Amino acid sequence: FTWDKSKELVFESCTESIDSGKKFKNSDTKYKWVSCKEYQSIYPKWTIKNDKPSILPKYWRWFVYNNLVEIMLLNAAPSSRDCCPDWSSLSKSVALASLREIYKVSSH
Repeated sequence: FTWDKSKELVFESCTESIDSGKKFKNSDTKYKWVSCKEYQSIYPKWTIKNDKPSILPKYWRWFVYNNLVEIMLLNAAPSSRDCCPDWSSLSKSVALASLREIYKVSSH
């Protein structure tokens, strides 16, 4: 999704948005602001787990950073890699290792 005023893409994970206490609005909320913590009042079938907040964002950040051009084109939203300079240091191997750790999957 995008920031309301700038229309630039938001680069937080869902977990981060929920933890921050931020709000969102869209056609599903009839463009009324809803706390991200109350997302299930709009999307009752969704479950956003917060059990591994320091691990999952590594993969998410790597994926977004490395697919930013495509994401911007699909969403017709402006942005640049300047939004998240520290994300460039995450390697694919670190991102995948974080997923293996979350899901207890062996790399062999």
